[in-house]
Amino acid sequence: MESSEFSVANAQLKQALKFFTPIAKALEDANVVFSVVSNVTDQQEKLLRSVATLEKTADNLKAQAEASALAITANDAAAIEAKAAALQTVVDAQQQAQTQVKEILASVAADTKAAKAAFATLQASTATKTEAMQKAYADEVAALSASKQELETAVKALEIKLEALKEQAKKFAASFSIE
Repeated sequence: MESSEFSVANAQLKQALKFFTPIAKALEDANVVFSVVSNVTDQQEKLLRSVATLEKTADNLKAQAEASALAITANDAAAIEAKAAALQTVVDAQQQAQTQVKEILASVAADTKAAKAAFATLQASTATKTEAMQKAYADEVAALSASKQELETAVKALEIKLEALKEQAKKFAASFSIE
């Protein structure tokens, strides 16, 4: 391999590294997004378990209130208040869980949209750079081809001149030869 070919290959390798480094970074960023989505899913499952626990608690309180109402009619008002408080706790917890899930999903959606936009920009930039590199390579090949053609033409002209000089030398030598 000639030095110029090695230099060209080295430059192309450097360009390839520049091309793939942002792609690797984008993949790392996507991994972070997927990690966030996984964490959101875990949090959602925890919140749903908490809601289920609160619903069970509410059901238990309802059962206790009904048993107390049957057993002691004097405690009806207290049982109704406890039941209402438990239901309000469940409703509040559900609303809070839904709000947190919506906020997390909105954040993940925004991060995903930003990552997609960054990837699209990177992809467009990469395509433009690739096209420019291909054009520069084609221009260089064309220039080298033209230089080769010029050199071949010059060599042919010099060969013709050399033949003409040889003929002149023969004629000159013939004019001095003894007859």
